[in-house]
Amino acid sequence: MDVKQNSPLCPLFFFILATAAWCAEVASADAGRVFSVASYNVENLFDTTKRGTEYPDFRGHHWTEAMYALKLRRLSRVIGDLNADVIGLQEVESRTALSDLNRLLAEHGRQYPYYRFGRDQSTGSGPVACALFSRFPILRSENLRVGPRQRDILSAVVSVSGNSLYVYVNHWRSRRSPESFRRASARVLRNHLDTLPPGADVVVLGDFNTNDDAVRTPGQAVSGLCHVLGTWKNGRPVLQSDMKGAADDCRLLYNLWMELPGDQRWSHEYFGHRSSLDAVLVSPGLFDTRGIAYADASYHVFAPAYLFDAGGHVHRWTCRDGQITGCGYSDHLPVAARFRIGCFQSAEGAGVENASTDAPLGIASLYGRPPGPCRVRVDRCVVLLQSGDHAVLKTPGGRGIHVFRAARRLKRGGIYRLVVTRVGTFHGLTQVTGIRDAVLLASAEDLSSLYISATVPVLRHGNRVGEVATGVTGRLIGQYLVDDAGEQIRVYARKKGCLVPYLGKQIQLDRVRVGVFDGEPELVVEAASRISAP
Repeated sequence: MDVKQNSPLCPLFFFILATAAWCAEVASADAGRVFSVASYNVENLFDTTKRGTEYPDFRGHHWTEAMYALKLRRLSRVIGDLNADVIGLQEVESRTALSDLNRLLAEHGRQYPYYRFGRDQSTGSGPVACALFSRFPILRSENLRVGPRQRDILSAVVSVSGNSLYVYVNHWRSRRSPESFRRASARVLRNHLDTLPPGADVVVLGDFNTNDDAVRTPGQAVSGLCHVLGTWKNGRPVLQSDMKGAADDCRLLYNLWMELPGDQRWSHEYFGHRSSLDAVLVSPGLFDTRGIAYADASYHVFAPAYLFDAGGHVHRWTCRDGQITGCGYSDHLPVAARFRIGCFQSAEGAGVENASTDAPLGIASLYGRPPGPCRVRVDRCVVLLQSGDHAVLKTPGGRGIHVFRAARRLKRGGIYRLVVTRVGTFHGLTQVTGIRDAVLLASAEDLSSLYISATVPVLRHGNRVGEVATGVTGRLIGQYLVDDAGEQIRVYARKKGCLVPYLGKQIQLDRVRVGVFDGEPELVVEAASRISAP
Protein backbone atom coordinates (compact mmCIF):
# COMPACT_ATOMS: atom_id res chain seq x y z
CA MET A 1 0.00 0.00 0.00
CA ASP A 2 1.19 3.51 -0.77
CA VAL A 3 1.49 5.97 2.09
CA LYS A 4 1.34 9.60 1.08
CA GLN A 5 3.56 12.04 2.85
CA ASN A 6 0.64 14.13 4.06
CA SER A 7 -1.47 11.14 5.12
CA PRO A 8 -2.54 11.01 8.80
CA LEU A 9 -1.45 7.37 8.74
CA CYS A 10 2.17 8.36 8.19
CA PRO A 11 3.14 9.24 11.78
CA LEU A 12 1.20 6.23 13.10
CA PHE A 13 2.85 3.95 10.55
CA PHE A 14 6.35 5.02 11.54
CA PHE A 15 5.46 4.92 15.23
CA ILE A 16 4.39 1.28 14.83
CA LEU A 17 7.58 0.48 12.96
CA ALA A 18 9.69 2.16 15.62
CA THR A 19 7.83 0.38 18.42
CA ALA A 20 8.22 -2.99 16.71
CA ALA A 21 11.94 -2.37 16.24
CA TRP A 22 12.33 -1.36 19.89
CA CYS A 23 10.44 -4.46 21.06
CA ALA A 24 12.60 -6.65 18.83
CA GLU A 25 15.71 -5.01 20.27
CA VAL A 26 14.53 -5.59 23.84
CA ALA A 27 13.55 -9.18 23.09
CA SER A 28 16.91 -9.79 21.47
CA ALA A 29 18.77 -8.26 24.42
CA ASP A 30 16.82 -10.40 26.93
CA ALA A 31 16.90 -13.62 24.89
CA GLY A 32 18.37 -16.40 27.01
CA ARG A 33 17.76 -14.55 30.28
CA VAL A 34 17.26 -17.08 33.07
CA PHE A 35 15.07 -16.51 36.13
CA SER A 36 13.69 -18.73 38.88
CA VAL A 37 10.23 -19.36 40.31
CA ALA A 38 9.67 -21.05 43.67
CA SER A 39 7.02 -22.08 46.18
CA TYR A 40 7.40 -22.24 49.95
CA ASN A 41 4.92 -23.06 52.71
CA VAL A 42 6.35 -21.01 55.58
CA GLU A 43 4.28 -22.78 58.27
CA ASN A 44 2.17 -20.29 60.18
CA LEU A 45 3.66 -16.83 59.78
CA PHE A 46 1.44 -14.92 62.21
CA ASP A 47 2.03 -11.33 63.24
CA THR A 48 1.43 -10.25 66.86
CA THR A 49 -1.91 -8.46 66.37
CA LYS A 50 -4.65 -10.51 68.03
CA ARG A 51 -7.63 -10.88 65.67
CA GLY A 52 -9.33 -13.86 67.29
CA THR A 53 -8.86 -16.01 64.19
CA GLU A 54 -5.39 -17.34 65.06
CA TYR A 55 -4.65 -20.99 65.61
CA PRO A 56 -4.63 -21.81 69.37
CA ASP A 57 -0.80 -21.96 69.54
CA PHE A 58 -0.66 -18.29 68.52
CA ARG A 59 -3.30 -16.87 70.87
CA GLY A 60 -1.42 -17.19 74.13
CA HIS A 61 1.05 -14.89 75.83
CA HIS A 62 4.03 -16.93 74.57
CA TRP A 63 3.61 -15.64 70.97
CA THR A 64 5.63 -12.49 71.58
CA GLU A 65 7.33 -9.80 69.48
CA ALA A 66 10.64 -11.56 70.11
CA MET A 67 9.29 -14.91 68.90
CA TYR A 68 7.73 -13.23 65.84
CA ALA A 69 11.06 -11.55 65.05
CA LEU A 70 12.83 -14.92 65.33
CA LYS A 71 10.34 -16.52 62.93
CA LEU A 72 10.91 -13.68 60.43
CA ARG A 73 14.69 -14.07 60.69
CA ARG A 74 14.47 -17.80 60.07
CA LEU A 75 12.26 -17.38 57.02
CA SER A 76 14.32 -14.51 55.61
CA ARG A 77 17.40 -16.73 55.75
CA VAL A 78 15.70 -19.46 53.72
CA ILE A 79 14.10 -17.10 51.19
CA GLY A 80 17.31 -15.08 50.90
CA ASP A 81 19.43 -18.18 50.26
CA LEU A 82 16.84 -19.55 47.82
CA ASN A 83 16.99 -16.20 46.00
CA ALA A 84 14.13 -16.91 43.60
CA ASP A 85 12.97 -14.08 41.32
CA VAL A 86 9.31 -15.00 41.85
CA ILE A 87 8.15 -16.92 44.92
CA GLY A 88 4.70 -17.97 46.04
CA LEU A 89 4.21 -18.32 49.80
CA GLN A 90 1.60 -20.17 51.81
CA GLU A 91 0.41 -19.76 55.42
CA VAL A 92 0.91 -16.00 55.77
CA GLU A 93 -1.56 -14.39 58.15
CA SER A 94 -1.59 -10.77 57.02
CA ARG A 95 -0.22 -8.03 54.81
CA THR A 96 1.62 -6.82 57.91
CA ALA A 97 3.50 -10.11 58.24
CA LEU A 98 4.28 -10.11 54.51
CA SER A 99 5.58 -6.53 54.64
CA ASP A 100 7.69 -7.23 57.75
CA LEU A 101 9.24 -10.26 56.03
CA ASN A 102 10.05 -8.19 52.94
CA ARG A 103 11.57 -5.45 55.08
CA LEU A 104 13.92 -7.97 56.70
CA LEU A 105 14.85 -9.38 53.31
CA ALA A 106 15.70 -5.84 52.18
CA GLU A 107 18.22 -5.53 55.02
CA HIS A 108 20.13 -8.40 53.39
CA GLY A 109 19.80 -7.10 49.83
CA ARG A 110 17.01 -9.52 48.89
CA GLN A 111 13.99 -7.18 48.81
CA TYR A 112 11.13 -7.84 46.42
CA PRO A 113 9.83 -4.56 44.94
CA TYR A 114 6.49 -6.14 44.01
CA TYR A 115 4.31 -8.27 46.23
CA ARG A 116 0.67 -9.27 46.71
CA PHE A 117 -1.32 -10.74 49.60
CA GLY A 118 -3.93 -13.26 48.55
CA ARG A 119 -6.91 -12.64 50.75
CA ASP A 120 -9.72 -10.16 51.13
CA GLN A 121 -10.14 -9.86 54.92
CA SER A 122 -13.93 -9.84 54.46
CA THR A 123 -14.12 -13.33 52.92
CA GLY A 124 -13.48 -15.26 56.12
CA SER A 125 -11.35 -17.80 54.28
CA GLY A 126 -9.34 -18.84 57.32
CA PRO A 127 -6.49 -17.46 59.43
CA VAL A 128 -3.73 -17.80 56.80
CA ALA A 129 -3.48 -17.10 53.08
CA CYS A 130 -1.22 -17.17 50.04
CA ALA A 131 1.16 -14.39 48.98
CA LEU A 132 3.51 -13.56 46.13
CA PHE A 133 6.93 -11.88 46.01
CA SER A 134 8.31 -10.77 42.63
CA ARG A 135 11.33 -8.92 41.28
CA PHE A 136 9.35 -8.31 38.10
CA PRO A 137 6.36 -5.95 37.78
CA ILE A 138 2.99 -7.45 38.68
CA LEU A 139 0.60 -6.13 36.03
CA ARG A 140 -2.57 -7.26 37.79
CA SER A 141 -3.76 -9.72 40.41
CA GLU A 142 -6.96 -11.06 41.88
CA ASN A 143 -8.09 -13.49 44.53
CA LEU A 144 -10.11 -16.39 43.16
CA ARG A 145 -12.81 -17.19 45.69
CA VAL A 146 -13.34 -20.92 46.18
CA GLY A 147 -16.05 -21.06 48.81
CA PRO A 148 -16.77 -21.11 52.55
CA ARG A 149 -13.94 -22.47 54.71
CA GLN A 150 -11.67 -22.55 51.67
CA ARG A 151 -8.52 -20.50 51.03
CA ASP A 152 -8.54 -18.15 48.05
CA ILE A 153 -6.26 -18.80 45.09
CA LEU A 154 -3.97 -15.86 44.28
CA SER A 155 -3.83 -15.14 40.55
CA ALA A 156 -1.26 -12.69 39.13
CA VAL A 157 0.16 -11.64 35.78
CA VAL A 158 3.90 -10.93 36.02
CA SER A 159 5.76 -9.07 33.27
CA VAL A 160 9.15 -10.65 32.50
CA SER A 161 11.04 -8.72 29.81
CA GLY A 162 7.73 -7.73 28.26
CA ASN A 163 6.31 -11.28 28.36
CA SER A 164 3.27 -12.14 30.47
CA LEU A 165 3.73 -14.97 32.95
CA TYR A 166 0.46 -16.13 34.54
CA VAL A 167 1.14 -17.25 38.12
CA TYR A 168 -1.33 -18.99 40.44
CA VAL A 169 -0.48 -19.49 44.12
CA ASN A 170 -2.47 -22.25 45.84
CA HIS A 171 -2.97 -23.70 49.29
CA TRP A 172 -5.68 -26.33 49.13
CA ARG A 173 -7.47 -27.87 52.08
CA SER A 174 -5.49 -30.33 54.21
CA ARG A 175 -5.68 -34.06 53.70
CA ARG A 176 -7.77 -34.35 56.87
CA SER A 177 -10.62 -32.93 54.76
CA PRO A 178 -12.47 -34.90 52.07
CA GLU A 179 -11.13 -34.75 48.51
CA SER A 180 -14.28 -32.83 47.52
CA PHE A 181 -12.74 -29.68 49.07
CA ARG A 182 -9.65 -29.99 46.91
CA ARG A 183 -11.75 -30.73 43.83
CA ALA A 184 -13.61 -27.47 44.47
CA SER A 185 -10.31 -25.54 44.42
CA ALA A 186 -9.26 -27.40 41.28
CA ARG A 187 -12.54 -26.52 39.51
CA VAL A 188 -12.20 -22.80 40.29
CA LEU A 189 -8.62 -22.82 39.04
CA ARG A 190 -9.45 -24.90 35.95
CA ASN A 191 -12.29 -22.51 35.01
CA HIS A 192 -9.92 -19.55 35.25
CA LEU A 193 -7.21 -21.31 33.22
CA ASP A 194 -9.76 -21.95 30.47
CA THR A 195 -10.19 -18.18 29.99
CA LEU A 196 -6.50 -17.56 29.19
CA PRO A 197 -5.32 -16.87 25.65
CA PRO A 198 -4.01 -19.80 23.60
CA GLY A 199 -0.34 -20.51 24.23
CA ALA A 200 -0.29 -18.63 27.53
CA ASP A 201 2.82 -19.09 29.70
CA VAL A 202 1.38 -20.42 32.96
CA VAL A 203 2.95 -21.51 36.26
CA VAL A 204 0.62 -23.05 38.85
CA LEU A 205 2.34 -23.56 42.19
CA GLY A 206 1.75 -24.04 45.88
CA ASP A 207 0.80 -26.55 48.55
CA PHE A 208 -1.89 -28.73 46.97
CA ASN A 209 -2.06 -31.14 49.91
CA THR A 210 -2.01 -33.84 47.24
CA ASN A 211 0.74 -36.19 46.13
CA ASP A 212 1.77 -36.19 42.50
CA ASP A 213 0.42 -39.78 42.17
CA ALA A 214 -2.79 -39.17 44.15
CA VAL A 215 -4.87 -41.26 41.75
CA ARG A 216 -3.09 -44.31 43.11
CA THR A 217 -4.40 -43.60 46.63
CA PRO A 218 -6.93 -46.31 47.60
CA GLY A 219 -10.52 -45.06 47.57
CA GLN A 220 -9.73 -41.86 45.65
CA ALA A 221 -11.69 -42.12 42.40
CA VAL A 222 -11.43 -38.50 41.22
CA SER A 223 -8.45 -36.34 42.23
CA GLY A 224 -8.64 -32.55 42.07
CA LEU A 225 -4.99 -32.25 41.09
CA CYS A 226 -4.76 -35.17 38.69
CA HIS A 227 -8.19 -35.31 37.03
CA VAL A 228 -9.88 -31.91 37.41
CA LEU A 229 -6.78 -29.76 36.97
CA GLY A 230 -5.29 -32.08 34.34
CA THR A 231 -1.91 -33.42 35.45
CA TRP A 232 -2.96 -36.94 34.38
CA LYS A 233 -4.39 -38.23 31.08
CA ASN A 234 -5.47 -41.67 29.94
CA GLY A 235 -4.63 -43.21 33.31
CA ARG A 236 -1.05 -41.93 33.47
CA PRO A 237 0.79 -38.73 34.44
CA VAL A 238 1.09 -36.02 31.80
CA LEU A 239 4.61 -36.25 30.39
CA GLN A 240 6.88 -33.62 28.92
CA SER A 241 6.35 -35.21 25.51
CA ASP A 242 2.64 -34.35 25.84
CA MET A 243 3.56 -30.67 26.13
CA LYS A 244 5.45 -30.40 22.86
CA GLY A 245 3.19 -29.45 19.99
CA ALA A 246 0.27 -28.68 22.33
CA ALA A 247 1.17 -25.05 23.07
CA ASP A 248 -2.35 -23.72 22.42
CA ASP A 249 -3.98 -26.20 24.78
CA CYS A 250 -4.07 -25.29 28.50
CA ARG A 251 -6.19 -28.30 29.45
CA LEU A 252 -3.05 -30.24 30.36
CA LEU A 253 -0.49 -29.26 32.99
CA TYR A 254 2.90 -30.88 33.46
CA ASN A 255 3.80 -31.60 37.08
CA LEU A 256 7.54 -30.94 37.39
CA TRP A 257 7.87 -33.68 40.01
CA MET A 258 8.01 -35.95 36.94
CA GLU A 259 11.56 -34.62 36.41
CA LEU A 260 12.83 -36.43 39.51
CA PRO A 261 13.10 -40.14 40.43
CA GLY A 262 10.27 -41.42 42.60
CA ASP A 263 12.34 -41.61 45.79
CA GLN A 264 13.27 -37.91 45.45
CA ARG A 265 9.71 -36.64 45.05
CA TRP A 266 9.11 -35.09 48.43
CA SER A 267 9.18 -31.67 50.08
CA HIS A 268 7.10 -32.27 53.22
CA GLU A 269 7.63 -34.57 56.17
CA TYR A 270 5.12 -35.56 58.83
CA PHE A 271 6.31 -37.97 61.53
CA GLY A 272 8.80 -39.47 59.10
CA HIS A 273 6.30 -39.80 56.23
CA ARG A 274 7.49 -37.89 53.17
CA SER A 275 5.16 -36.51 50.51
CA SER A 276 5.07 -34.28 47.42
CA LEU A 277 2.36 -31.86 48.57
CA ASP A 278 4.17 -28.82 47.16
CA ALA A 279 4.47 -28.62 43.40
CA VAL A 280 5.15 -26.45 40.37
CA LEU A 281 2.91 -27.17 37.36
CA VAL A 282 3.54 -25.67 33.93
CA SER A 283 1.50 -25.19 30.77
CA PRO A 284 2.32 -26.33 27.21
CA GLY A 285 3.06 -22.69 26.34
CA LEU A 286 6.33 -22.99 28.27
CA PHE A 287 7.55 -25.64 25.80
CA ASP A 288 7.11 -23.67 22.59
CA THR A 289 9.28 -21.22 20.64
CA ARG A 290 7.70 -18.01 21.90
CA GLY A 291 7.96 -15.81 24.98
CA ILE A 292 9.02 -17.72 28.10
CA ALA A 293 10.23 -21.33 28.25
CA TYR A 294 10.91 -23.83 31.00
CA ALA A 295 14.65 -24.47 31.55
CA ASP A 296 14.64 -28.22 31.15
CA ALA A 297 15.74 -30.42 34.08
CA SER A 298 15.94 -27.42 36.44
CA TYR A 299 13.22 -28.41 38.92
CA HIS A 300 14.59 -29.11 42.39
CA VAL A 301 13.92 -29.13 46.11
CA PHE A 302 15.83 -26.46 48.03
CA ALA A 303 17.40 -28.53 50.82
CA PRO A 304 20.45 -26.96 52.51
CA ALA A 305 21.76 -28.77 55.59
CA TYR A 306 20.38 -26.22 58.07
CA LEU A 307 16.78 -27.12 57.11
CA PHE A 308 17.32 -30.56 58.67
CA ASP A 309 17.79 -31.53 62.30
CA ALA A 310 20.49 -33.80 63.68
CA GLY A 311 18.37 -36.85 62.87
CA GLY A 312 18.06 -35.89 59.21
CA HIS A 313 14.41 -34.83 59.47
CA VAL A 314 12.96 -31.56 58.20
CA HIS A 315 13.62 -28.99 60.93
CA ARG A 316 10.10 -27.64 61.35
CA TRP A 317 8.92 -24.67 63.39
CA THR A 318 8.16 -26.50 66.63
CA CYS A 319 5.34 -26.28 69.15
CA ARG A 320 5.17 -28.53 72.19
CA ASP A 321 2.31 -28.65 74.71
CA GLY A 322 0.91 -25.38 73.39
CA GLN A 323 4.27 -23.65 73.72
CA ILE A 324 6.26 -22.39 70.73
CA THR A 325 9.87 -23.45 71.19
CA GLY A 326 11.42 -21.13 68.58
CA CYS A 327 13.25 -24.05 66.94
CA GLY A 328 13.31 -24.80 63.25
CA TYR A 329 11.95 -23.21 60.10
CA SER A 330 8.98 -25.00 58.48
CA ASP A 331 7.65 -28.51 57.94
CA HIS A 332 7.94 -27.91 54.18
CA LEU A 333 10.99 -27.48 51.96
CA PRO A 334 10.86 -24.94 49.11
CA VAL A 335 10.56 -26.22 45.54
CA ALA A 336 11.87 -24.23 42.58
CA ALA A 337 12.43 -24.25 38.82
CA ARG A 338 14.15 -22.02 36.30
CA PHE A 339 12.78 -20.43 33.17
CA ARG A 340 14.29 -18.52 30.29
CA ILE A 341 13.34 -15.96 27.70
CA GLY A 342 13.29 -17.68 24.32
CA CYS A 343 12.42 -21.06 22.91
CA PHE A 344 12.34 -24.30 24.85
CA GLN A 345 15.51 -26.41 24.64
CA SER A 346 15.43 -30.04 25.69
CA ALA A 347 18.21 -31.25 27.97
CA GLU A 348 17.79 -34.80 26.65
CA GLY A 349 20.73 -35.59 24.40
CA ALA A 350 21.82 -31.95 24.38
CA GLY A 351 25.31 -30.69 25.04
CA VAL A 352 25.98 -29.03 28.37
CA GLU A 353 26.13 -25.55 26.92
CA ASN A 354 22.61 -25.60 25.53
CA ALA A 355 20.92 -27.54 28.30
CA SER A 356 20.34 -25.79 31.62
CA THR A 357 23.61 -23.88 31.75
CA ASP A 358 22.63 -20.78 29.79
CA ALA A 359 23.92 -18.51 32.53
CA PRO A 360 26.36 -19.19 35.36
CA LEU A 361 24.33 -20.00 38.48
CA GLY A 362 27.04 -19.97 41.13
CA ILE A 363 27.99 -22.33 43.91
CA ALA A 364 25.12 -21.20 46.18
CA SER A 365 22.58 -22.77 43.80
CA LEU A 366 24.17 -26.19 44.33
CA TYR A 367 23.07 -26.20 47.97
CA GLY A 368 19.43 -26.16 46.90
CA ARG A 369 19.64 -29.25 44.72
CA PRO A 370 18.67 -32.82 45.56
CA PRO A 371 21.41 -35.43 45.16
CA GLY A 372 21.92 -36.63 41.61
CA PRO A 373 22.82 -35.45 38.10
CA CYS A 374 22.72 -31.77 37.22
CA ARG A 375 24.17 -29.28 34.76
CA VAL A 376 25.29 -26.10 36.49
CA ARG A 377 27.95 -23.83 35.05
CA VAL A 378 30.10 -21.98 37.56
CA ASP A 379 32.31 -19.12 36.41
CA ARG A 380 35.54 -17.93 38.05
CA CYS A 381 35.55 -20.28 41.03
CA VAL A 382 38.79 -20.56 42.99
CA VAL A 383 40.31 -23.77 44.34
CA LEU A 384 41.08 -22.96 48.00
CA LEU A 385 42.17 -26.43 49.09
CA GLN A 386 43.21 -29.44 47.02
CA SER A 387 44.37 -32.85 48.18
CA GLY A 388 44.25 -35.77 45.79
CA ASP A 389 40.69 -36.08 44.56
CA HIS A 390 39.27 -33.67 47.16
CA ALA A 391 39.05 -29.86 47.02
CA VAL A 392 37.15 -26.78 48.13
CA LEU A 393 35.77 -24.42 45.49
CA LYS A 394 34.68 -20.87 46.24
CA THR A 395 33.37 -17.98 44.19
CA PRO A 396 34.73 -14.62 45.43
CA GLY A 397 31.99 -12.92 47.41
CA GLY A 398 29.97 -16.15 47.35
CA ARG A 399 29.93 -19.56 48.98
CA GLY A 400 32.37 -22.43 49.12
CA ILE A 401 31.67 -26.14 48.58
CA HIS A 402 33.51 -29.44 49.06
CA VAL A 403 34.46 -31.46 45.98
CA PHE A 404 34.53 -35.21 46.64
CA ARG A 405 36.43 -37.58 44.32
CA ALA A 406 36.22 -35.18 41.38
CA ALA A 407 39.13 -32.77 41.91
CA ARG A 408 42.20 -34.61 40.64
CA ARG A 409 42.65 -32.28 37.65
CA LEU A 410 42.17 -29.09 39.67
CA LYS A 411 45.09 -27.06 41.04
CA ARG A 412 45.10 -25.14 44.31
CA GLY A 413 44.89 -21.43 43.52
CA GLY A 414 43.46 -22.07 40.06
CA ILE A 415 40.56 -19.91 38.87
CA TYR A 416 38.23 -22.04 36.73
CA ARG A 417 35.14 -22.02 34.59
CA LEU A 418 33.54 -25.46 34.90
CA VAL A 419 30.31 -27.41 34.79
CA VAL A 420 29.09 -29.35 37.83
CA THR A 421 27.43 -32.55 36.62
CA ARG A 422 26.51 -34.21 39.90
CA VAL A 423 25.96 -33.30 43.55
CA GLY A 424 25.67 -35.61 46.55
CA THR A 425 25.25 -35.50 50.32
CA PHE A 426 27.20 -37.08 53.16
CA HIS A 427 25.89 -36.82 56.73
CA GLY A 428 23.99 -33.70 55.67
CA LEU A 429 26.93 -32.14 53.78
CA THR A 430 26.23 -31.06 50.20
CA GLN A 431 29.23 -31.78 47.99
CA VAL A 432 30.18 -31.81 44.31
CA THR A 433 30.77 -35.32 43.03
CA GLY A 434 31.03 -34.67 39.28
CA ILE A 435 32.82 -31.99 37.22
CA ARG A 436 33.44 -31.62 33.49
CA ASP A 437 34.69 -28.99 31.04
CA ALA A 438 37.00 -27.37 33.62
CA VAL A 439 38.91 -24.50 31.98
CA LEU A 440 41.78 -22.83 33.88
CA LEU A 441 41.32 -19.08 33.43
CA ALA A 442 44.06 -17.76 35.73
CA SER A 443 45.88 -18.42 38.98
CA ALA A 444 45.46 -16.56 42.28
CA GLU A 445 48.67 -15.50 44.00
CA ASP A 446 47.13 -14.90 47.45
CA LEU A 447 44.13 -16.85 48.74
CA SER A 448 44.01 -15.33 52.23
CA SER A 449 41.18 -12.93 51.40
CA LEU A 450 38.95 -15.91 50.53
CA TYR A 451 39.40 -17.62 53.89
CA ILE A 452 37.03 -16.76 56.73
CA SER A 453 38.23 -15.78 60.19
CA ALA A 454 35.54 -16.83 62.61
CA THR A 455 34.92 -17.85 66.20
CA VAL A 456 33.52 -21.20 67.27
CA PRO A 457 29.93 -19.85 67.75
CA VAL A 458 29.93 -18.29 64.28
CA LEU A 459 31.16 -21.51 62.71
CA ARG A 460 28.53 -23.53 64.53
CA HIS A 461 25.52 -21.29 63.92
CA GLY A 462 26.42 -18.98 61.04
CA ASN A 463 25.93 -21.21 57.96
CA ARG A 464 29.64 -21.34 57.08
CA VAL A 465 29.54 -24.91 55.77
CA GLY A 466 31.72 -25.31 52.70
CA GLU A 467 34.09 -22.49 53.64
CA VAL A 468 37.77 -22.62 54.60
CA ALA A 469 38.34 -21.13 58.05
CA THR A 470 41.58 -19.81 59.52
CA GLY A 471 42.66 -18.51 62.90
CA VAL A 472 40.12 -20.58 64.86
CA THR A 473 41.18 -20.89 68.50
CA GLY A 474 40.09 -22.91 71.51
CA ARG A 475 41.05 -25.76 73.80
CA LEU A 476 41.05 -29.28 72.33
CA ILE A 477 38.98 -31.48 74.62
CA GLY A 478 38.42 -34.94 73.20
CA GLN A 479 37.05 -34.50 69.67
CA TYR A 480 35.92 -30.92 70.27
CA LEU A 481 37.42 -27.45 70.10
CA VAL A 482 35.98 -25.50 73.04
CA ASP A 483 36.19 -21.71 73.41
CA ASP A 484 36.33 -19.69 76.64
CA ALA A 485 32.52 -19.43 76.78
CA GLY A 486 32.06 -23.20 76.52
CA GLU A 487 30.89 -23.19 72.88
CA GLN A 488 32.25 -26.23 71.05
CA ILE A 489 32.60 -27.64 67.54
CA ARG A 490 33.71 -31.11 66.48
CA VAL A 491 37.19 -31.48 64.95
CA TYR A 492 38.02 -34.29 62.54
CA ALA A 493 41.59 -34.96 61.36
CA ARG A 494 42.09 -36.87 58.12
CA LYS A 495 45.48 -38.10 59.37
CA LYS A 496 44.85 -40.29 62.40
CA GLY A 497 46.71 -39.38 65.55
CA CYS A 498 47.73 -35.85 64.61
CA LEU A 499 45.37 -34.35 67.21
CA VAL A 500 46.67 -36.49 70.10
CA PRO A 501 49.68 -34.26 71.01
CA TYR A 502 47.34 -31.29 71.45
CA LEU A 503 44.70 -32.83 73.71
CA GLY A 504 43.89 -30.49 76.60
CA LYS A 505 45.89 -27.63 75.04
CA GLN A 506 44.96 -24.24 73.66
CA ILE A 507 45.40 -24.49 69.88
CA GLN A 508 44.86 -22.59 66.67
CA LEU A 509 43.55 -24.13 63.47
CA ASP A 510 44.37 -22.60 60.08
CA ARG A 511 43.05 -23.40 56.63
CA VAL A 512 40.56 -26.00 57.85
CA ARG A 513 37.43 -26.98 55.99
CA VAL A 514 33.99 -26.39 57.55
CA GLY A 515 32.08 -29.61 56.97
CA VAL A 516 29.04 -31.38 58.43
CA PHE A 517 28.72 -34.57 60.45
CA ASP A 518 25.33 -35.91 61.56
CA GLY A 519 23.74 -32.57 60.70
CA GLU A 520 26.15 -30.48 62.78
CA PRO A 521 29.11 -28.37 61.54
CA GLU A 522 32.60 -29.73 62.08
CA LEU A 523 36.14 -28.62 61.26
CA VAL A 524 38.10 -30.93 58.97
CA VAL A 525 41.88 -30.80 59.36
CA GLU A 526 43.59 -31.97 56.16
CA ALA A 527 47.18 -31.98 57.52
CA ALA A 528 49.04 -31.76 60.85
CA SER A 529 50.64 -28.49 59.68
CA ARG A 530 47.24 -26.79 60.07
CA ILE A 531 47.46 -27.17 63.88
CA SER A 532 49.57 -25.00 66.14
CA ALA A 533 49.84 -24.34 69.87
CA PRO A 534 50.36 -20.58 70.33
